[in-house]
Amino acid sequence: MRNFCGLSNDIKVRINSLSLEQKLEVEHTLNNWEWHNLLGDKPKGFDNLLFYGHNCYQECYLYKKIFHYITKYDYTHPLIMYINRFTTIWDRLHYHNVTVNNMSEEEFEMWYKVNFENGQGGLR
Repeated sequence: MRNFCGLSNDIKVRINSLSLEQKLEVEHTLNNWEWHNLLGDKPKGFDNLLFYGHNCYQECYLYKKIFHYITKYDYTHPLIMYINRFTTIWDRLHYHNVTVNNMSEEEFEMWYKVNFENGQGGLR
């Protein structure tokens, strides 16, 4: 993997070879600021990096902009954006709610219809 803010051909090939279910699993893991072994070796020092999210926005912003620190966001965001090219919002929400949080298919369909198809143009 390249240093950050870019994806090597190797990591793209790895992602391209994953099934939809595996892509969703990897995306979900990255979204929790964790590295997934299907991506290959974890970047050195990844576990010790700050994550650049809404919970630490001020502190991480200062570290990034003033001190030019690399954060977990620098690694995870490009990967998530690349994976999202192969999945839909429905796929990601279905994986999160049904696979991870054990929502039933019926509950999910109802929840999705109320929250996304009514008023948001249907993002399926």
